[in-house]
Parts: sequence; C-alpha cells; structure tokens
Amino acid sequence: MTSRLVVRSAAEADATDAALWYEARAVGLGADFCEPWTLR
Repeated sequence: MTSRLVVRSAAEADATDAALWYEARAVGLGADFCEPWTLR
C-alpha cells in the first residue's frame, strides 16, 4: 500500500527555510536535508 504525503504551505515554507540554512553552512547539505522528500 502506498501512502500519500500532504505538505501544507506553512510546512513547505519551513522546510525551504531549513534547507537554505543548511545549504549556507555547507554546499550540498540543503539537498541532503531535502532528500527524504524528493520524488523518485
């Protein structure tokens, strides 16, 4: 059974801010943060 993830706009904005924060500390860290939610 496949589950569906619904991300509300406020949560998406928080995740984007976090990814940018990580990316500012080290190149690629923001992408690593986002990897679990990236569609394949």
